[in-house]
Amino acid sequence: MIHLITLNPAIDEYISVDGFEIEKTSYRTNTDVVMGGKAVNVASVLRSLGTAATLVTCVDYSNKFVVDSLQDYNSYLIEVDHIRTNLKINNNGSITEINDRGQALSGVARLQFETYVSKCVEAGDIVLIAGNPHFDDELFQYRLAKIAKAKGAKLFLDSNKFDLEMIKDLEPYFIKPNDEELETLGIEASELASYVNELVVSHGGNGFTYYDKNMSQYEQPITGKPINTVGAGDSLVAGYIYATVNEFNLDDKLKVAKYSASATVYSGKLATKDTIKQYDQTNIIK
Repeated sequence: MIHLITLNPAIDEYISVDGFEIEKTSYRTNTDVVMGGKAVNVASVLRSLGTAATLVTCVDYSNKFVVDSLQDYNSYLIEVDHIRTNLKINNNGSITEINDRGQALSGVARLQFETYVSKCVEAGDIVLIAGNPHFDDELFQYRLAKIAKAKGAKLFLDSNKFDLEMIKDLEPYFIKPNDEELETLGIEASELASYVNELVVSHGGNGFTYYDKNMSQYEQPITGKPINTVGAGDSLVAGYIYATVNEFNLDDKLKVAKYSASATVYSGKLATKDTIKQYDQTNIIK
């Protein structure tokens, strides 16, 4: 079973602006509002790929948009009184993000997250803990990871709120820092790989590098004109989970991850099976 956990989901408002400049009036050319948050994005891509997963996240039942956006997922929803809104400004393909930090979880909400992980996660399950919680919940997120690891889950982490000592303690199955996050951890990728089964370091538009305890492999990016890079990393993670579940060999696993990220970047929306398969010339994805 796959469990996708995000403590701090968001409403993502995408605004396209032609010629945005600070301290000047700009006009929207397009607006799109979607339910976001890393695990929500991963759930969307996995659903399109036909892979069953449970989304574990927060909901504000007074917000119809949030409720409607989450109702089609196989989900375990924990009630909170506020869902943050993030603003993504697309200026001719260059993205500026203005993100809300959100609110700390209540004691009741924390208990519900902990109860879910304690009762529903089983040995061999994949548990993704993704996204950046409110700073008051950073240690709680680590606690959830500890519980999942103790139950024998394959722990996937995609959050910059796990520091090096946490990673060393958890020894997760998979993590995906970008170059900046790796620098913040203060460790070389080859050394970090000694604490992780599988490590992917994202280089943004320059592809990514895979590491394990024995080797590394660089994946060149697919070239094209980027439309929207938001969600590309989440799509990569979704593709990687899909390939892991289907027991693909390493080369095919990395290809599916790359295709999934590219499908988001070059379509302007989260990757779907159809947009991913446009890059899959050898029919890895069935």
